[in-house]
Amino acid sequence: MSYLVSSPRFAVESKRRTRRGLQYEKAVFPRQSYGLGTVTPSFEGRMVFTFDKLALLRGQVLRVYIYEDGGARNLVMTLGANDVNKVMRL
Repeated sequence: MSYLVSSPRFAVESKRRTRRGLQYEKAVFPRQSYGLGTVTPSFEGRMVFTFDKLALLRGQVLRVYIYEDGGARNLVMTLGANDVNKVMRL
């Protein structure tokens, strides 16, 4: 089964999602991206993105939205402040 994805969207958002209240969202754009090619079904692929320096405040998360091209299978990953703020540069 093939799964063709569009380029991911990155956003800094508030941790809580409420129906009332202010929704904070700021789009974050990657500086560079690697590995956005085609992968055969029996192999693994890896996408790597580099960003400018980014720090999250209390109550903020980094959400990664990955959408399927022409389909309904979508993925949302949430990275907390510990995941983002303690990343070491290679």
